[in-house]
Amino acid sequence: MKVLSLKARKLGGAEGFLILFRVQDENQKSWWNIGGWGNSRHAIEIGGEIGQSVPGRIETGRWHDIRIELAGSSIKCYLDGKLVHDANTPRMKSLHASATREKSSGDIILKVVNASDQALATDIGFRGIARLTGPARALVLTADKPTDVNSLASPSKVAPVTLGIDAGESAIRHTFPGNSVSVIWVKGE
Repeated sequence: MKVLSLKARKLGGAEGFLILFRVQDENQKSWWNIGGWGNSRHAIEIGGEIGQSVPGRIETGRWHDIRIELAGSSIKCYLDGKLVHDANTPRMKSLHASATREKSSGDIILKVVNASDQALATDIGFRGIARLTGPARALVLTADKPTDVNSLASPSKVAPVTLGIDAGESAIRHTFPGNSVSVIWVKGE
């Protein structure tokens, strides 16, 4: 078990404290937001996702005892000796998608983000579509690492690639590369 323990005092302002933990880098970190949201709530925030919040505030000028216990996926947060949060690290979703239909062309447009560094094979089904017609085409932007950028020395390190994707009658099976954004166009009836 890892224990973070500290004393903190609010001197002024509208908010309380952010206590960071499990910091990997600028993009991978967690914190306990104590007295957030205008000094009205406490919540654990992991990877930009806000967990269950509870009412609470931080008193200005008073020293507060803060303790965070980390054991595996377990997170226990104590404020002035009182257990405020007893949570488990949520399993972070790495595949996010949205879809829309362009009426003029009949195209179904999928936007898929794979935030994992691993390729993910996925079946995409289409409700309300009698059948898919023809192959799908995809524009894929990917990188080896989520922090990769283009530079003068490597101007195409992160660049879109156009792919053809086989579409079944009612579904697409595709492997989305790690660290990628894909836009897929397919016709449907």
